[in-house]
Amino acid sequence: MLGGEIAVSPRHRQIPPTAFQPAALPRKTEYARQQILEAIRKGLFAVGDRLPPERELAALLGVGRSSVREALSMLQIAGVVEVRHGSGVFVRNVPGPEQAEVPLDFLIAEQDFLTLTQARYVVERGIVALAVEEADPRGLDRMRSALEDMDRSLEESDISLFLKANISFHEGLARAGQNPILEAFSQKLLRQLDQPKIRSVRSFFYQVDLHRLIRAVETHRQIYNGIVAGNRDLALDAIYRHYADVVAPIIGQDPAWR
Repeated sequence: MLGGEIAVSPRHRQIPPTAFQPAALPRKTEYARQQILEAIRKGLFAVGDRLPPERELAALLGVGRSSVREALSMLQIAGVVEVRHGSGVFVRNVPGPEQAEVPLDFLIAEQDFLTLTQARYVVERGIVALAVEEADPRGLDRMRSALEDMDRSLEESDISLFLKANISFHEGLARAGQNPILEAFSQKLLRQLDQPKIRSVRSFFYQVDLHRLIRAVETHRQIYNGIVAGNRDLALDAIYRHYADVVAPIIGQDPAWR
């Protein structure tokens, strides 16, 4: 001791046992995804093979069926497997080491993207129904110009060009409906597509499978043709098909939005 000071032994603060969480094991969904992906890479399942049923995979992996379902959905988004309703899940592609990794931004934004897509469908279905009756020529011109850019995006495999043309097409569609309130709603929803997280979802969706790009251009053309022909059924079916094609790879089935 110095100068009569009293030495005080340092004491550790009492920390309750629950202050720290134990190290968590990987999420069961991610574990299931990794295991299924590794089995495909090792050749246990070849392209065209059907995977075991969901219940069997859950038992083999020691996880719940919901975890297996989510894992298969992620692999379908990445273009590794294909869900054929009524038949099962089939291997579509054997990815390399750097493939089939769904970006973190995609996983974070997935629910936001689905919610936005559903809202856009509800609004645009009404717009299409109005446009079939009497479309604004300026809106049709913009849709037609956007389709030309989409065709060019296919020729050049330019996803960025397609995404820009896609927004332009839907802006034209909003104008074609000749309802300023619905147009304002549609424009506000379209602006959300440029949010970084949503943009990453849209870009990744087409990068992993260029056939989706081809299909998207086709459904946009059907929407336009249905409106120009005044064919309500064709136009409404096309707008549903367009949005269903976007959502089905994420949720594993066509949405019940009709």
